[in-house]
Amino acid sequence: MTGQRNLGLIAAVATVLASAPLSAIFQRWTWLVQSILAVALVAGVAALLRLLRAPVWAQGLGMSAGLLLGLTWMFPGGGELLGILPTPSTFTHFGDLLAGSLRDMRAYGVEVPDTEPLLFITVLG
Repeated sequence: MTGQRNLGLIAAVATVLASAPLSAIFQRWTWLVQSILAVALVAGVAALLRLLRAPVWAQGLGMSAGLLLGLTWMFPGGGELLGILPTPSTFTHFGDLLAGSLRDMRAYGVEVPDTEPLLFITVLG
């Protein structure tokens, strides 16, 4: 049973370690800090919901909601409620960030700067 409890932590660490090759792409380490925050938030929500014995579908929904709140907090568009609750303008801002990431991918070579669109798509991934 101990192995099952630690499985979420192991998965979170594996996710962060799997992103290690991105260190060769970005000039600075901002992406790593934001990615660790997002992974920790999702893993924390999952652990809490497992502790509460929530059904699997609720755990998946809760982790998605945790990621959405984390992205809203890290990449605010200016129209959020209480700083973290997304509004329709938040999703418009996220769409703009995704479009901006496509432009930035075409414009920059390896060792890209920490632009908000590229950081957004990295943390989302």
